[in-house]
This record gives sequence, structure tokens and C-alpha cells, in this order.
Amino acid sequence: MRYRILGDVEVCGPAGWRGVGAAKWRTLLAVLLLGAGRPVAPEALVDELWAGSPPATARKLVQVYVHRVRRLIDDPAGLVLRTGTTGYLLAVAADEVDAGRFEALAAAGRERLGADPTAAADVLAEAIGLWRGPALAGVPRTPRVRLAVDRLERARLEAVECWADAQFALGRPDLVPPRVRELAAAHPVREELHVRLIRGLLASGHRSEAVQAYRRLGRALAAELGIGPGDAARALGRELGSDAPRGHRRTPRGPGMRAAPTRRNPSRATVSPVPAQLPPAAVPFVGRRREITAVRRALREARRAHRVGVCLLTGMGGCGKSALAVRVGHALRARYPDGTLYADLRGSGADPVSPAEVLAALLRAVGVARPPASVAEASAAYRSVLANRRILVVLDDAGSAAQVRPLLPAGPGCAAVVTSRRTLPTLDAAATCEVGPLAAGDAVGLLAALTGGVPRATLATLAGLCDGVPLALRIVAARLRTADPAALVARLSNERRRLDELQIDDLAVRTAFEAGYRMLADSADPADRAAARVWRLLADTGLREHSPTTFGVLLGVAPGDRAGDGAADPLAERLLAAHLVEAREPGRYRMHDLAALYAAERAAADETPADRSAALRRLVAWYADAADRAARLVGTVTDGRGYAGPEFGGPDAARRWLDAERGNARELTRRAAAVPSLRRDATRLGSTLASYLTVWGYDGEAEAVGHLVLDAARRTGDRGAEATALSRLGAAYLRQGDDASAVDCLRRSLDLYRTLDDEGGAAGAWNNLGLAHRRTGRPTAALTCLRTSLAIRRRLGDEVKASSTLDNIGLVYLDLGDTKRAVRCHEEALDLARRLDRHHLAGLVMINLGWARYRAGDTGPAVGWLRRAVVTCRDVGHRLGEAEALRRLADILDAAGHPAAAARRRERATALADG
Repeated sequence: MRYRILGDVEVCGPAGWRGVGAAKWRTLLAVLLLGAGRPVAPEALVDELWAGSPPATARKLVQVYVHRVRRLIDDPAGLVLRTGTTGYLLAVAADEVDAGRFEALAAAGRERLGADPTAAADVLAEAIGLWRGPALAGVPRTPRVRLAVDRLERARLEAVECWADAQFALGRPDLVPPRVRELAAAHPVREELHVRLIRGLLASGHRSEAVQAYRRLGRALAAELGIGPGDAARALGRELGSDAPRGHRRTPRGPGMRAAPTRRNPSRATVSPVPAQLPPAAVPFVGRRREITAVRRALREARRAHRVGVCLLTGMGGCGKSALAVRVGHALRARYPDGTLYADLRGSGADPVSPAEVLAALLRAVGVARPPASVAEASAAYRSVLANRRILVVLDDAGSAAQVRPLLPAGPGCAAVVTSRRTLPTLDAAATCEVGPLAAGDAVGLLAALTGGVPRATLATLAGLCDGVPLALRIVAARLRTADPAALVARLSNERRRLDELQIDDLAVRTAFEAGYRMLADSADPADRAAARVWRLLADTGLREHSPTTFGVLLGVAPGDRAGDGAADPLAERLLAAHLVEAREPGRYRMHDLAALYAAERAAADETPADRSAALRRLVAWYADAADRAARLVGTVTDGRGYAGPEFGGPDAARRWLDAERGNARELTRRAAAVPSLRRDATRLGSTLASYLTVWGYDGEAEAVGHLVLDAARRTGDRGAEATALSRLGAAYLRQGDDASAVDCLRRSLDLYRTLDDEGGAAGAWNNLGLAHRRTGRPTAALTCLRTSLAIRRRLGDEVKASSTLDNIGLVYLDLGDTKRAVRCHEEALDLARRLDRHHLAGLVMINLGWARYRAGDTGPAVGWLRRAVVTCRDVGHRLGEAEALRRLADILDAAGHPAAAARRRERATALADG
């Protein structure tokens, strides 16, 4: 499939070229083609299709139009027009689009111009011939489209100018006016184009028309830009016997002025001011090597591609975006000899600067005494003045893409560095660079450079309390000039006072976060306000990582049917765009520590106590339900109860959810256990979590959660929950080798289960008591307990737990030297686990079966089972099981005389166990 946009938008399939009839399809395809292989966010497509006035069904309509365009380009499977996590991407090569072929040919022609003007003329003529009319004809001129059209039109003009130069070099000036005349009329202030027209007319004997063309140029420059013709045009004017119209000569050169060379001919200069507006660079400046490299690379690649370079630095308040932009600007000054422009757009505040006001200031800085009043005219004048200059523009603290677009230069010799607290997805940037807190070493380095005589360990503690945020670090450095370091550490360690301590004079971390928060909280958009509310409620929970489903639960919005299904993604997108959270991985969002402290303050101020309690209650209940459903799929909970938790895609997805959320579940258990009305949910959540943690080897966490559950159960008088907590604690102690504590907890648990007539709970206690007796060298007592557990579990139909108990009985038989019975028990346990699709359990049983076969003298089958165990445990993410299987293999290899192979497996096992 090929595409044409240099004229009407068309596609070429087996039947040849055809237009795109429906306006919305045409616009959608055009915007995706302009994306140059980059994803285009759905919000950006909505903006392009409806120009700021979308219908309520806009996002659904985008999906419909995408489907129609796929049919149009014969892509029903979505292999070319792809749907990704960040938007839609049209996967096309540059040479499949006429604009891409044009730019490649134009670049080749420019390169050949000096050495081979004949070849240059031919290649450039081929490039120019690809144009069938105005670029993207029939596509509404939204800001994104207008920028693309302007860029393509500039490239077209430059190609025509190069082609004219080739004709002059070949002695064929008469060919130039017919090709250039119409374009020159359409671009009355494109001086370089008019110079070629005038030169061609003069050389081909059309002196009178050349004079008229020169005078038209002079009048247009005076009327639109308030300047006269440049040196090259005036030289032609003198040759014609005419000069610039009076009163519009260029300003004479004086202090603060310089000859600004044009891109194509450095020797041809126009006299203009050389602005140097960058603020002083921050001193000292530490770190940011990655970010500086990214900006330099982006601007360098833009220059090579012969287009303006635009780099967006985005991040939360206080992270040093402005300091980085200014630092980069000073470092790159030599590449932009015509000057540096700077504007503080105040986009994060309540009173952002209007584009008209900024344009007026920028135009005056480059020598335009009377800037046009309208934004459109001023922006056009600004682009024209900068078109042939090499100027770097730094636009600080942008509030929106709409505020920035009119301020971007157009000439390929220019570049712009933009900073914003928002991600500005609809801004066409060469690169977007995320600016976050400083790395730990750089944060300490900045403090060390700003202070003197403070021990490095103290600086490291202070840097950690500042969360690496540069603004906070500079405030702390200022405080250290008069404060005792140890006392400052103590005050900052108090979370309730930390933000109060992080302010001095006019600098305050709280103010930096407030600006980002207010952009959402004070927005007219209800979705923005909902995002602000969920942000403060998130902080109030004490959790630092979240999924979009959590957002909906906190707001009282029914979450999706599947845990982590992204039901509240629009809220996450808004929080990400405002840099109030960061994406740690797909579907997981984190709040920085200082931001969380500010958000918690907002929750206390902006939410009623009842609303805060209700949000926490919803969250704890949802986590308890979700953990219960996940644990049943994984097999760590198998009793007859069950709660209406969310769906998961299967055992593997459930295990991944439990592993990702175990920190949150532990923190919620702790918080809920301290609230009388939430203690029952705390015991339910904590019991489920402790069981999972024990089975998967998180022994220390399991013990801590077990104590929380036990305390909450006793406070509420819930004897069933107390029995479960004791059982979970017993299992945790058992895995950690504390046999005496394990037996004590398990016996008390068993007594409670018997009192409550809870056979399922008693079976678990009997099983764990059996393991404790095995550990203490009492195999007969162990078999008695385990057989009792197995009988109960079979009677209750709990096949998952029966499989686990059978496996444990096999271990005792192996201790007794009865390898036949051991193998038989392990094989029966494995059959059950496989039939029930309990892959994690099957992997653990394979380890024991392999070792039993080895002890029985069957080395070959033993190695086979252990290798299968390694693969199975790795597939389900059971690192401790994989490590144990590798250790058993190493033992067999050692015994067989292969110490090197054994050592490699032990190294892998150690790495897994330590990870």
C-alpha cells in the first residue's frame, strides 16, 4: 500500500490510486501518516477530528473511523494500522508516502548540487514533480496539520530554490521564472525565492518584469514585517537601477547587532539583533547526563533531517526542568550563532501568558519594532523572521500545546526546548524527555556541592528524605547554612512536618506540588477534578503504588470485571499528564514520597472524615475480595467459602496480581487492623495474604502479617480468624526453622478449630503439625498428623490440599527409607496437581518426586523430573522452587563427578534465592 498527501489524500492498492471520500476518514489517515511511525494518542485524534468540540461519543467514533480506514487500506487484521497501549500507529515506511520520497529526493538533490548540478537538477525536478497541489488538500487545518503543511511547504520551496540554483549553474536561467513565478506570488515575503525569480527574469531578458518583482518584494516586506530587502535582493536592485523603497531600509549595524548568515549561503548576511535571553545557569549543576544526551541527540537528528528540532522536557514540579533547559541552552549556544530566545509561559500558574504577548516580546527581540496584533499574523511573522536564522528558543513552563504551537520556530536551522508539567501529547516534538528526581548518588552530590563539612552519611539521609527532588535539595542546602544537620534530619523525618521544613524564603516544595494539583482540581473538566480527588484519596490510603482499578474503587465507581483491567485509565492518563504519578510498568502507577505527603494534606483539607473512611473501607473490602479470588485460583485458599471478587485470566494472572499487590495488601491489613470497623476485613485480607506469602516463600512478610491478623482477630473476638491467624503464623515459623514456636501456634490453632468444629481449618493445622514433627525428627508422629489431615481433606473434597498433604507424606516415607511408598505418594500428588491445573504445586511435587527417584537408584528419571521442575517453577514464577530444583540437580551432578556443572547450578540457585 502506498499513500499520497502532497495534494489530495490518496491511497494506492491493486486497483490503483483512489481518494478518501469521507472527511473524518481522510483526516484520521492524514494525522496517522503525519505521525511518522509514532503512536498517536486517542485524545490527539479527537482534537484533530473535532477541533476542540468533540461529541460525547468521540472516542467510540475514533474506533469506528479506525476500523473504516483499515478496510480502506486492506488491513482488517490491524497489522498496519496498529492499536497500542499509547495510541494508534500506522506502520509505513518513508518511501511508501509521497512526502517521504519527496524529502529523500530533495536531500539527495541538495547534496549533489555543488559537484553535479545536472544530476541535482534532475533529482530535484523529480522531487518537485511529486506535488499535485497544496499538501493535505481537503484536510482541516488544525494546529498539528498546519505545522506539518508549513514544514512540507517550506521543504518544497527550498527544493525549488535549489533546483533554480542548479539551472543557474547549468546556464539555463530562462527555465526558472515559469517554475518559480506562481510560488513567489503565493509567498510574497519568501525573499530567497523572489531573489531567484528576479535573477532568472533579469538573466533571460525580462528586465521590466524583474523590476516589478523587486518592488513587489520590497512592499511586501515593509507591509508584513516592517523591514526592507536583504543584501542579495538589494544587490539585484542596484543592478536593475532600483533600490529598496524609501523609509524601509534595513536597520544599520550597531551595538548588539550582527550579520546573521542564512542557512544556504553563509556569506550572504542580513543585519539583525542577536538576542541572548537565557537566564544564568544554575550553579552547581549535578547529574542529568542521560537527559542532556537525549536532548542533544534529538536536536542533532532534527538538523540532519533538515527540520526544526523541538524537544519537550516534562516532569513533576520541583524536578529541575527549567534548570536543565537553561543548562542545555547555554551548552548549545555555539550551534545557534543568531541568538537564544527565552520566555517564561507561566503555564502551571493561574495566569498563564498568552501566545500573543509572548510573540510580541520575541518579535521585538529579533528586531521587529511593530509586531502584528493577531496571534496568527504574529506567528507567521515570527516564523518568517526566524526562517533563515539559527536561533535556539527556550519556552519554560508551558501549560498546553495550544500555548506553545504559535511560538515554535519553523526554519530547520532553529530549535526549541520546551518545559512543562504536562506531557502535551498533541505537541509535535522531535523527542519527549521525562525529567524525574535525581538518582541517589547525584542527589548526594548536589547537596555536597552546595554545602560543606556535613558528613556524607548525613547528606545521604537528607537526600533520601528529599526523595531526590532538586528543589527540596536546594532548600535543605540553604537550611544547612544555619541549622544543625542532625536536628534537620530529625525534623524532616517527621512526615507531618516535612513539607513545613522544606521551605525557605520564596522557595517551597509544597508550592511546586500545589501548581500541578490545582491544574486538575480547579479545572472545568469533571474528569480532571475526579483525577485530583482520586490522587488525594490515594495518598490518604498510605499506598504508593496503584492500578487503575484502585482509582475506581476509591471513588465508589464499580470497577471492571477483571482486576487491573484499566477501567479507570482516563484518570490515570490525567494524573500521568500532570506528573502527579509516574508509570512504573504497564498498569502500575507510583506517587513520589513528597508528592504523597502533599496529596495527604489535600485529603485532610478537601475531604470530610466520613468520605475518607468510606474510601478506605471500599478499598480494604475490594482487596480482601480480590485476594480471596486470586488465592483460590492459585490454590493457597481452598475452603468452601468464597467472595465476589474480580475475575482473573487464570492461575498465572492471579499469582502475578498477588505478587504485585502483596505490599499494598500488607499495608492495608496494617491500616485496617487499627480501625475497629475494618478489623474483620483486615483479618480476611491478612489471612489470605499470609497463606500466599508462606507458600511462595515470603516467610518474614508472612510472619508480620500473621501477627497483624492475630491481634485484629483477638480485638474483635473472632475466634475463627484467631485460629486461622495462629495456623498461618505456625506455617511461617515452620518455614523459618522456629520449630518450637511453630508447634505452639499450631496446637493452639488446632484446639480453636476443634472448638469451632471447623474441619477444614483443623486439616490445615494437622498438616502443618505433621511437618513440624518431621522437622524435629519424629516421623511416626508426623505420619499420624499428615494421615489425619489427608483423611479430612479427602472427605471434604479438597483435592488441592489433599495433593499437598500426599506430597508431604511422601517426604516422611523418604526420611524412613521407604522409597517405593515415597515415589507412589509423590506420583499420586502429581497426578492430582496436573489434573487440577495447579502448575505451581506440580512444580514443587516434581522436585520431591525427582529426589525420591534418585534415592531409589533411578538417576536418569530423577534428573528428568528435576529438569521439568526447573522449567515449571520458572514458568509460574516460583523462584524458590526453581532454586531448590537446581540445588537437587547440583547434588546429583556432584555425586556423579561433575563438580563444574554442579557449581554452575548452585550459583544460579543462590542468585534466585537471593533475588
